[in-house]
Amino acid sequence: MKDRDAESSAVLSEGLKTQLANYVAVSDIEDSLSDGKEKLQLEPMPEARLLGVDLNQVAW
Repeated sequence: MKDRDAESSAVLSEGLKTQLANYVAVSDIEDSLSDGKEKLQLEPMPEARLLGVDLNQVAW
C-alpha cells in the first residue's frame, strides 16, 4: 500500500492491521513505517498459501 502522505499511510496501516488482527489465523502483524518507508508490504504466510490464500484475496 502506498500513499504520498506519510500520515495517511500511518492511518491506513493501523486500520489494516486492526482489521487483519480480527482473523484468528493472522499473526505477527508488522509494518515498516517506523523505518521511514511510505509503503506497507504484505506477504501471506506459507500456511496461508497452502490453503490457497494469496494477496489478491487480502488486499483491496
